[in-house]
Amino acid sequence: MALILDTNTNKLAAVAVGDWVSFKSDVEQSGLIVAIGNGEFVLENNQGFEGGYIGGDTITRALIEDCWTEYRELDDKGDSDNDFIR
Repeated sequence: MALILDTNTNKLAAVAVGDWVSFKSDVEQSGLIVAIGNGEFVLENNQGFEGGYIGGDTITRALIEDCWTEYRELDDKGDSDNDFIR
């Protein structure tokens, strides 16, 4: 688990493997967290990432501090639902 900025609430939000996060590599884009370690996320997007640097790749790494979330919704139990699909 890691804490990153939730741009909807402007507060820190906990994210874990299986959550979607946003990051910027050439352009703003999103990826599914498949691993966390050494201060970075391993992100996957089966449709491929965009841009000159990672364009076409389906797996990339991003520093945790460079990621944010904007798709966090709380259910009636206060749990987040990250079933965000692009």
